[in-house]
Amino acid sequence: IVLSMLAESGGIFGFKGLLHISIVIFILINVLFNYYKCLVVKNDHRSTQYRVAVRELALATGVQYPESEEEVETFRLNYEKMMKDRTNERRQQVKESVKRVQEKNDNMLDREDGD
Repeated sequence: IVLSMLAESGGIFGFKGLLHISIVIFILINVLFNYYKCLVVKNDHRSTQYRVAVRELALATGVQYPESEEEVETFRLNYEKMMKDRTNERRQQVKESVKRVQEKNDNMLDREDGD
């Protein structure tokens, strides 16, 4: 679609074509560079830059950042409990929906048998 539109305005080597190609190449290089940096950069979680960035992120999102080892352990335990509770809730919801579907199917079969 883009190539046919570019053909009308001077082709791929016209101003619009080169501009389009430049933008696509810029975005592609940007994505690949950022992906590479995410894979290569080692973060030891002990640097002051990391801690400052995490605190700023916690402040911006309203999360209480744990300061001591005890707070970290409490946060971890609370997080694990929350995840277990969510998993159990979802399992219960699935069981209830399966039960409703089975009841609906049984009702449909009963109606067919009654006719």
